[in-house]
Amino acid sequence: MAEFSIKTLAYGKRLLKCMPEKGETSVTVPDGVTELDTMSFYRLGELEEIILPDSVEQCMPMVFADCTSLRRVRLSENLCGLGSSCFQNCRSLAEIRLPESIREIGNEAFMGCVSLRALDLPVNTERIWFRAFSGCTALQCVSFPAGFEYIKPDAFEGCAALCRLDFAVLPAPGTMLHLQLQQIAEKHPQLCINGQSSGQK
Repeated sequence: MAEFSIKTLAYGKRLLKCMPEKGETSVTVPDGVTELDTMSFYRLGELEEIILPDSVEQCMPMVFADCTSLRRVRLSENLCGLGSSCFQNCRSLAEIRLPESIREIGNEAFMGCVSLRALDLPVNTERIWFRAFSGCTALQCVSFPAGFEYIKPDAFEGCAALCRLDFAVLPAPGTMLHLQLQQIAEKHPQLCINGQSSGQK
């Protein structure tokens, strides 16, 4: 069984470090943990599955970075956002379900996730930050909810397979989001946005 270093805070419990036994491939974080500290699962290369309780509300930067065998993650239904480089270089992660509570995707959150093929952003997601999906070479399709507001133009840098972005509500011409999408389309000539090719824009 994995050991967890946990610090009790005035407002909850912070998981400082996960220490799985040699050969252990799946870990379940104890209920009551409210925060995952920076790099708390960093470079645990044998882990294939991580299960979080719904008590977790915050993931700090690089929490799961370089977990190169990670294939399955069960995130908390109360998680507000994904910190910078949260899943960076999780090379085996082909799919992930994000909870409805997620409001933003942090800088380089999925950078180098070379197996990730598609992503449905949940209903409350509003923002995607710098190079969030940079180097996700297998990523083909991302869907966006109606309330989505802002995306950095370099969010999909190096995503050679990206061919489709689907919006529940297409951004109006002249808005910040529309201009950001134009910049993304210039870098991805094969890209279709709501079924319309970037060459038709």
